[in-house]
Amino acid sequence: MKSSDLQRYYRYESNVLKPDTPFLRTFLRVRDTPKGFVVISEYMFDQWSRIGKRSTDKAYKRKLERLVLHSSINKYCYPSKAEALKGFIKRQERRYEILSQQIESVEEFLKSVRTTNGGRRESYV
Repeated sequence: MKSSDLQRYYRYESNVLKPDTPFLRTFLRVRDTPKGFVVISEYMFDQWSRIGKRSTDKAYKRKLERLVLHSSINKYCYPSKAEALKGFIKRQERRYEILSQQIESVEEFLKSVRTTNGGRRESYV
């Protein structure tokens, strides 16, 4: 099996070094299952294809694979870069919602701590 013969899938992820530029990861579709298909990172394909048949090798091989379900609304990776970008934007919007809720929670806690006992801070220790 050659990597050039396999269908490519894409996933954008946050780039730590350049937060304004998402990082594009490429995956290869290696096999189909009744409920979806299995992909592996293009970067790891050569190593994955050389793994042997022993049980320990199979376990390691499975760690490199990722199952993408046909029925899932938000897929792990997409067949086009445009769809992958839409998925990335949805994930980032959800991430923003979660982080905003966490910030509100912390602000409320700090506000309640600062205003207890007539402005004196209580020790929680």
